[in-house]
Amino acid sequence: MPLEATHTSDLTIYKNRLYAIDFYSDFIYEFKIFEEDGFIGLDFQKKTKVALEDKKFGSFAIIEKKNLTYLLATSFNDDNRIWVFNFEDLFVKQLGFEDSLVFETEGSFFTQGLYYQKNKNRLYISVNRFGRDFIFKIKIDDFLLNKDINKSIERVYLAPGRMVEDIYLDGEYLYTSDEETNKIYKASIKHQKEVDLRDVFNLKDYKFYNKLLSHRNRVQDFQENTLDGFISVLRTGIKYIEIDIRLSADNIYFTYHDPFFKHGYRKFKFYDKTLNEIRRERYKNKKMRISTLESILEYFSKYRQDEQILSIDVKDFGEEEVLVDMLEKFNVINYVEFYTWTPQVIFKLDEIFKKRNISRPIHFSHVRTDSIFRYILIPQFLNWKKYFLVFADFVLIGNHNYKTELGRYARGYRHVPYFFHIPKDLISVLQKHNGGICVSAKSRNFPKIGLGYFRKMKKLGLRTSAFGPIFGILKINKKIYFENLAKEDGIDIVFMDDLDDIL
Repeated sequence: MPLEATHTSDLTIYKNRLYAIDFYSDFIYEFKIFEEDGFIGLDFQKKTKVALEDKKFGSFAIIEKKNLTYLLATSFNDDNRIWVFNFEDLFVKQLGFEDSLVFETEGSFFTQGLYYQKNKNRLYISVNRFGRDFIFKIKIDDFLLNKDINKSIERVYLAPGRMVEDIYLDGEYLYTSDEETNKIYKASIKHQKEVDLRDVFNLKDYKFYNKLLSHRNRVQDFQENTLDGFISVLRTGIKYIEIDIRLSADNIYFTYHDPFFKHGYRKFKFYDKTLNEIRRERYKNKKMRISTLESILEYFSKYRQDEQILSIDVKDFGEEEVLVDMLEKFNVINYVEFYTWTPQVIFKLDEIFKKRNISRPIHFSHVRTDSIFRYILIPQFLNWKKYFLVFADFVLIGNHNYKTELGRYARGYRHVPYFFHIPKDLISVLQKHNGGICVSAKSRNFPKIGLGYFRKMKKLGLRTSAFGPIFGILKINKKIYFENLAKEDGIDIVFMDDLDDIL
């Protein structure tokens, strides 16, 4: 008999009963399976409402564990959840979502296919991250005991499929269906290893691997500075991953470059919003969440590969102690380097390092005034006056105010230092912590004062980083341009704005 359901997204069979989920509502249908005159038929028993509001189910499975039966249902909404129901309560006592356990998968959008491998006691979950699919393998005991399931996850990347509709396991082979191409793929899971077509090119074998930095973790069309983008970049094995951090009104660090959020349905300044307010916002592009620094660090601490460094660009001033506390909490302080456009941040970090008897590299980003900017009035004006020059959300800093209290300009702005000569005490801090300077790659186009500047900094014992030319507006997103910069002995790190061209 046909279902009343609008769209049957998945079904499973348990004890001579067939259970089907309606994708567009909150009903689960139960049928008795019978055989009559050589034909298999279904006898409708009942349908069970599991929520007051409509839910979209991706897939579900029924499992038995320790004399109990559970029904697991994935959420196809944007809440990344897997609902765990007591089977008897759901179908006999008619209990619903409010009486179930909830698990959230990490940074994902669609939690879709489910398969329970009974003999191995493993649960396989298909997760789609905006066109790129992963399979999670989870120990069912940890899952049902509500432990931290992320610690027991083994992730397999499925290169061919763009939207895995469902998954099925048979022996050592995993079968997946691709919603967009209507194809079925077969993959061996004998070796529980991440599978990725890009593995044919090992970044560590790349000639300029040690100079490659992923700027704002831009890669594979993921939105920059998001957890999903970070996960994708981390898995490439790249040496340096750069993120930008901003402070909220309640002093929570978020990963975002500009002082105002402009990629969502509304524009707002981070320092005007609290954690709970920001969590409700979404990117327009595929409705991704705005990521906290804590979520990035949690993932980095678990899945960091050898030699990988997290480069944190500190945009707002005032909570450096909290930042270092967080890095120590996740035990990643030894794998982090700092970038900043704010001299005051550098002196504050130096103070904290001295107190805690630690040292991590600090890189100072600034505008070169000994090149084309020599003839602009702004740096000259800044170096005659002892106060900040402010244009919109830009706070310009010169030689006379690089140690001045920032006050109301501490957060919610872009600090841009214009120096004729970097102050000696600032250079001294950078040298002490094995840090360096970061300037526009445009400098390279001025042989006498361009590459010469990089080499001069190298002679002072400073490392050198080059970002996109002309304030970073023009991106370094072509392999040939990156390699032209990377081959220079005077340049240690090059900001690559789109890894796709290299991968």
